[in-house]
Amino acid sequence: LSEVALTTTQILIGDGTGFTAAALSGQATMTNAGVVTVNSATLDSTPSDGVYNGIYASFTAGETITRGEIVYLVGDADNTVELARASDANKMPAVAIATADVANSATGIFMLFGVVHDTNLAALTRGHNVYVSRATDGAAQAGALSATGDLIQIIGVATHEDKMVFNPSYDIVEHA
Repeated sequence: LSEVALTTTQILIGDGTGFTAAALSGQATMTNAGVVTVNSATLDSTPSDGVYNGIYASFTAGETITRGEIVYLVGDADNTVELARASDANKMPAVAIATADVANSATGIFMLFGVVHDTNLAALTRGHNVYVSRATDGAAQAGALSATGDLIQIIGVATHEDKMVFNPSYDIVEHA
């Protein structure tokens, strides 16, 4: 071991062969007391295909889930999610979108809020609301639902045919 001199607010980071002295930079800063502050969180509004920029949570899949599918919380002790569907009250409300394929019983990362660009999404209409699908489990759809009993939940706004700001509202209206 050798003595390492650090300047104000630097930390030691293991690099595989030793240590590097570095300070936090960009949107995050740290005081000498170890208090970390995130100054702002800027999300890329034009991500590449398959990229999800946002706020995430880890959940266990209660069934096989494909990237881009919309999920609801099952309500069990394991934080399980399954595919949402607007024609089934037991599969609502939608709370997140899968950022990658997740096998049944595996843990995956799901986005709670953010910007999505994914060709797995249905054809969306720019500037219009995006809803949970009534016809396909886990799908998003461009148009509002109109069948009796449909549970209408807005989950975002389309910025392109395969891009949206994902921001699910937990207000649900049942179509009469």
